[in-house]
Amino acid sequence: GSTNFDETQLRIIMNNTPADLFGGDDSTISSAERELLNFIERRKMQHDRTNLSDLREHFGKKPYGWTQMAVWCITGRLFRRGKIEGRQDTNSLDDSQFYEALSNNRYHLNTMVSPQMEFDKSQINLLKQIHSDAFNESNPYNEAKEVVGLFKEKAREVASEIQVFIGQSREYPFMKTLEPLEALLRKLIGMDYATLITEAKNFEDELLNEKENKLDPIRKFMNGEQL
Repeated sequence: GSTNFDETQLRIIMNNTPADLFGGDDSTISSAERELLNFIERRKMQHDRTNLSDLREHFGKKPYGWTQMAVWCITGRLFRRGKIEGRQDTNSLDDSQFYEALSNNRYHLNTMVSPQMEFDKSQINLLKQIHSDAFNESNPYNEAKEVVGLFKEKAREVASEIQVFIGQSREYPFMKTLEPLEALLRKLIGMDYATLITEAKNFEDELLNEKENKLDPIRKFMNGEQL
């Protein structure tokens, strides 16, 4: 029943990894999730925009009669499965921002939901390949949003590492050569996930060249192998 949803469940849905939530099986989408997704897709085809209040209103009435929290939990599950995306103005929302939007009725009117953009498999695979080359580790995900999520997480780690290096440029002036790479990583972290995927081939060469020609030698030097 849809009445057993509460605040705690919403928090679990929005904060656990999708693999923990869905056991890695994307096909087990519930009938409630299917209903909600169909509603959003139908409205998009009719060129209607759908906000969170629209969902609450539609599914709060008969024949559904779902509680507001049930609507948010089901919406949250679709979001975490990568079936829908949320936006405020032109900003694409990440997990924590979408959770904030669901939890706070101030945001219900201006948070739009729409079916997830479909990406070419080759575009997602390119970003996974860049991830592997730039961060020396594989990206195990297949859903666009998760691939990008991990990419940004690693980009943040590397940008922080570079910041520490640049902080030592009084002692080692060549550390300053890392500034363009740090700026590029910050730019990528700030992109919404759709742009990051569709623009991947445009930043691939710069990212990998900066990493191989500047970051790798500096990492070696700092690990005690002289340049």
